[in-house]
Amino acid sequence: WCLTELGNFAEARGVGEEGVQLAEAVEQPYSIIAMLSVIGAHYRRQGVLHIAISRLERGLILGQTTNIPRFFPLLASSLGAAYALAGHVAEAHALLDQMLERLASGSRVFQHANVLTELSEALLLVGRVDESSALAARLLELSRTHPGRGYQAHACRLLGDIAMRR
Repeated sequence: WCLTELGNFAEARGVGEEGVQLAEAVEQPYSIIAMLSVIGAHYRRQGVLHIAISRLERGLILGQTTNIPRFFPLLASSLGAAYALAGHVAEAHALLDQMLERLASGSRVFQHANVLTELSEALLLVGRVDESSALAARLLELSRTHPGRGYQAHACRLLGDIAMRR
């Protein structure tokens, strides 16, 4: 994740794919799901949507079949963005609606800032500008009270994209 954030895409891809292979070799579903969420988001950011979608869908299915829901928000948000970019708008809307319901319920979300980033971007991609704006504003507020200046950069980028869209 960090290598992708820094723009070291080739190294990130190598480390991510190796992480998936290691997790599969020791048959640890939790680790496999974690690595699939990271490498799937990496491929989505690179625009390699067919691989991103396959990794993220696999992570969602494995999380459901092994009853490991912790990564669902991150996987679903990233997958919603990948679906939107690939033109699978109906599938994107279904996942995004699930995620918005989950956030509205107030339940705790693992990797909250990452989920807000991915979800806001996905909502913007499918034209749900007001919902995207609300989440980007939440991300900006969260970034001011938590460490990690990268989230503030993502929030500002998203708010700029939203302003341009409007």
